[in-house]
Amino acid sequence: MASTATLADGTAGGIEDDSLTFEYCNRYVDDYVLVAEAEIRDAIILMLEKHFMLVEGAAALSIAAFLKTRQRFNNKNIVLLITGKKISLNTLKTVLFNGGLKEK
Repeated sequence: MASTATLADGTAGGIEDDSLTFEYCNRYVDDYVLVAEAEIRDAIILMLEKHFMLVEGAAALSIAAFLKTRQRFNNKNIVLLITGKKISLNTLKTVLFNGGLKEK
């Protein structure tokens, strides 16, 4: 599968023929949540606005997926892994200015 442009560029790569992780994902991942670019952008902005933390798009995926499916987790303890803050200045500008950073 070819790579496509995304805010979550750390996850944009295609699957190599001899990929080690593909088999692990098939075996151990129970569910996937597809999120839109706008949802990734909103998750990055949420982290900036509410937690004063800058995260990259790939790190924002768990936040975006949780927000999209949060009703599934009512009355449950939730842990989101948020790792990665390698975001380019151009990508950050796209998120903040094309995405419409909300004024307080």
